[in-house]
Amino acid sequence: MRIVVVGAGVVGAGLAWRLASQGQETVLVERGRPATGTTGSSFSWYNANSKRPADYYRLNLAGMGAHIALREELGETPWYHEGGNIVWSEGEKWMDSGEIEDALEARVAELQRWEYPAKWLGVAAAEELEPNVNFGDTVEQVAYFRTEGWIDGPKLAAAMAQRAADAGAELRYAAEVVGIERSGERVSGVRLANGEIIAADLVMNCAGPWADKLAAMAGRTLPLAPTLGFVTRVSGVPEGTINRVMHAPSLHMRPDGDGLIALHHHESDAGITAGDEPSEWARKLVERFKRYVPAASDARVSRWTLATRPIPADGRTSAGLLPSLPGYGEIVTHSAITMGALLPKIVAHEIITGEADPLLANFRPDRFG
Repeated sequence: MRIVVVGAGVVGAGLAWRLASQGQETVLVERGRPATGTTGSSFSWYNANSKRPADYYRLNLAGMGAHIALREELGETPWYHEGGNIVWSEGEKWMDSGEIEDALEARVAELQRWEYPAKWLGVAAAEELEPNVNFGDTVEQVAYFRTEGWIDGPKLAAAMAQRAADAGAELRYAAEVVGIERSGERVSGVRLANGEIIAADLVMNCAGPWADKLAAMAGRTLPLAPTLGFVTRVSGVPEGTINRVMHAPSLHMRPDGDGLIALHHHESDAGITAGDEPSEWARKLVERFKRYVPAASDARVSRWTLATRPIPADGRTSAGLLPSLPGYGEIVTHSAITMGALLPKIVAHEIITGEADPLLANFRPDRFG
């Protein structure tokens, strides 16, 4: 088949690689460069910790396992950073997941029932892991999720795009799709802004926040309920000051490589959505970081990014082929970082063999009609 994949984030680039490496004639089309959209602006925490309901939890858990399998397949994955996730609270609800907001104690108990690696550490043990962090005088224990970590999204997307090219895929960057071609009832290609038409047996929509617009060009309704995600990168922090993902009561933080630290909190997302200045929230997050990590007294804003998260209206991933629209399929998910190794592999298998993975049974595109 000749397949056009639209969007070169982690999912689109990974799908192009999986298809090209199995002999499919693949064209990866991106209006900018790989990972210049949501992938390059995400907090990039991989986990199944906050994913609900149970079927979505299982899908994300499989996504975590797929990253490990990818490392075994490739031999090295420099974008994949383990180390776990430390979470502590001061009695308040610690996470706004968009669907559920449980107290930390209830969250750990539920995950333990599901046999997810979750345990409590005393502060002394937490300080051995993160000696530069001030956990506060009122905190007696922290939750530790050892199998979680973070992904360097741009590095992963770029690596997958390069592997796709090495496998024979054609990479078309700075190429904006402005129309979908039809042949009768079937999608037959894409039309670029320069007027060029790329013919295809299948068009895969991996366009992230623009996926609904691309779907509409094909005559398909894909309702999205996007949210904003704000991440601040700070410099001026000695290497090794913090070593893993952490969720403090008023700040989420992790290493970002190249001497940077990534900061996030749902309050900044909400504030900017309401009209606050991003630069002011960048300053606030840095001040919070200095309070939690006194050794980072010289931390300063390096840059900040504001991403639009591509979330289907029902909050659930949509992945696979759409039988009612021959020649069209999609992968649209809020959890692209966690499932960036899984979804490309199992959807490519579906495209080539016609066999849909049971993990996607409740996440099919046809639920939207």
